[in-house]
Amino acid sequence: MGIALVAEMMHYDIGPLIKHVVDAQHWNYSDFARAINVSRSSVYNIFSSSDISIGRLLQISRVLNYDFIKDIVEHKCDGGSKEAPYITLPIRGRRIDLSDLPDEIISLIRSEL
Repeated sequence: MGIALVAEMMHYDIGPLIKHVVDAQHWNYSDFARAINVSRSSVYNIFSSSDISIGRLLQISRVLNYDFIKDIVEHKCDGGSKEAPYITLPIRGRRIDLSDLPDEIISLIRSEL
């Protein structure tokens, strides 16, 4: 089990945003798939997803040099949804490395623990 970022389908579809950024940066889908260590068909699954694991999203963010988590947080906080952004943390009794997360997400996690 890992940390999962939840973006509700009717409020924020992360897959189409990832596709938009990939297309805007003129990536070939096969090259993008290799860069994130998945098959080309998995790339199409990502593009059609409304949610994604934080680990995968951070990996894609690094490859594309684009902060998707910031976009999600800003969308949720700027009226894109009445609900605050939230994450599921199945970590009881476990230590997790937060060093790759943006500071605002780390602060949010710490405030909820």
